[in-house]
Amino acid sequence: FPPAMASGTSSLQGVPRLEVMQTSDMAEADTFLEAWSGARDFGLFAKFAPDAGAFAPRRVILLGICRYSRVLLLDLRPYLADSPRPLPQPLADFLEDERRTFYGMGLLQAAAHMAFEFDVVIRCIDFRVSAWKQLVLGGGLYGVANRYFETSFVRPPALSQTSGQAVHAWLQWSVASYFMMFVGAPTEDWVITPAELFGAGPMYLRVEEPKHDWSEAMADWMQQQKDRAMGNDDDSTSTTEDDESSSGPASRSTASTQGDELAMSPKARE
Repeated sequence: FPPAMASGTSSLQGVPRLEVMQTSDMAEADTFLEAWSGARDFGLFAKFAPDAGAFAPRRVILLGICRYSRVLLLDLRPYLADSPRPLPQPLADFLEDERRTFYGMGLLQAAAHMAFEFDVVIRCIDFRVSAWKQLVLGGGLYGVANRYFETSFVRPPALSQTSGQAVHAWLQWSVASYFMMFVGAPTEDWVITPAELFGAGPMYLRVEEPKHDWSEAMADWMQQQKDRAMGNDDDSTSTTEDDESSSGPASRSTASTQGDELAMSPKARE
């Protein structure tokens, strides 16, 4: 099991006692983040606002960042505006540090929104896009966790409670930690590319004066669409948030839906 599963208790069996900070105060968040100054791998969870209409793009209203049993739930609602604007620099610097990698299921859409709503490009690995070939998808994040941790987690009806959001962020971290521990380190080609971010980006949300140049990413994405139209690329399916009903990987995934040589749990490997 991930190291965090071996310590602490909580009301949900298999989950440790989590140290959680929920805040919209960037000064408080910076203090929490300082303890992670040398850390490199994190679980990431993004919560979107409910649909506001056919032509109103969804907005990221909360970020959950987890490492081991520490979880930061960052409320972004005070920073939303009619026009997208950058996040405060200390948080942007933490998220954009290229030495850090964020892991989770359904991160492509979240990372694309962070890029185009807040001008923050996160180095991330989405389990549905490309990950360990031994990772068996199906049942969403909670199904994957139950498969490997021999648990019976049930996704809350709505991730509106602090406890549910913290557990969701912790599960993102725990799945990544499990595979890094028992299978091996991720590879560079699993990292979400700028072209993928551009393709998944919200069409009507753009920072007015972004610090990132998306021209090359746009050209790469358009070329990929032409290749697919010509039949020169594998069929793919788009990935959104952590869709519990989805059971297959997205475009360039090496994740498996059939099982592989990795045993399903530590007990099964004995």
